[in-house]
Amino acid sequence: MAAWAEWLYNSPESPVVKYTPKGSDLDSIFDVKVIYQQPHGEVEFGPNIPAIFAPKVGPFQVTDYEKSTPSTRRKTSSKRAVSIETELSS
Repeated sequence: MAAWAEWLYNSPESPVVKYTPKGSDLDSIFDVKVIYQQPHGEVEFGPNIPAIFAPKVGPFQVTDYEKSTPSTRRKTSSKRAVSIETELSS
């Protein structure tokens, strides 16, 4: 994914580079997001996230980390999942 993110951010063939007007925010045309499999506490935000997923936006060029979203799925035991399904079908 890192190689694809780098291509999307820098390559002249990338639709983001090709169609985003000069001087516009990186996400003004294409709103590129990523969802990581790890839970929120396990994702390190900051310089490790590819720039395409944390663009600098607005007049103050603040980094938008909301484009990088950790998974909100929680591990559920199969017993609990069956219990929820049973309750819903009743």
